[in-house]
Amino acid sequence: MAFFAGLVDGDGYIQITKTTKGFITMKLVISLHLEDLSTLEYINSVLKVGKLNIYRDNRSPTCKLVINRTDLQEVVFPLFLYNNIFFLTETRTNQFNLAMHILKNDIRTYDKISSIENVPACFELPKTPSDYTNLLFFRN
Repeated sequence: MAFFAGLVDGDGYIQITKTTKGFITMKLVISLHLEDLSTLEYINSVLKVGKLNIYRDNRSPTCKLVINRTDLQEVVFPLFLYNNIFFLTETRTNQFNLAMHILKNDIRTYDKISSIENVPACFELPKTPSDYTNLLFFRN
């Protein structure tokens, strides 16, 4: 799960958008070069979530793993919480916190989302470089 979180931190994002009818749609997307398809296939086979999409554009062939809201709510996010795994970049942390706020409070419409500053943090990010090296998921 730490590998997966790191991959999302670097090559993915949690998308929270408004539908045409004002509802919230949520998904996690990881996008890699097509040469790295086996990485996404591995994640897909282990977690049994998401859909693989391949884009064979000649200039930049890519592949994407798209995980829908239900799989995030029932599989991915509970695994993060249970294993105390969290994102290490501020952007991804904010996206995760907002997603968890929406799910925990059963917010259905986009206009009910409060500002990102009012969303409670699920995990506290380390403050110093040595705090990062002491994280449990970095221990070998």
